[in-house]
Amino acid sequence: MVILGVLFLLVGAGIGFMLLQYLVQGTGLQFLPVFNASTILIGWINVTGMLLASGICFCLGCYWCAEAAVTPEKGASGKDVCR
Repeated sequence: MVILGVLFLLVGAGIGFMLLQYLVQGTGLQFLPVFNASTILIGWINVTGMLLASGICFCLGCYWCAEAAVTPEKGASGKDVCR
C-alpha cells in the first residue's frame, strides 16, 4: 500500500507540474491563437480538470500512505507480525 500511495502522490505532483507549465504557456491559447471567449472557456475547463485530477490523486496517495502506516502487517499465520 505504501508503494501505491507514493505512486499516486507522484502522479498528483506530475499533473500539478503539467498544470503549472500549462498556465505559464498561456492557458487555452494553444488551441486558438485569438484571445476570445472560446479560449477562456477551453482554458478554464482544462485547468479545472487538471486541478481535480491532481487533487484526487494527492488525496488517494495520502490515504493509502496513512493506511499502510497504521495497519499492521499480517504474517503467514494470519496474525499480526508485531505480536
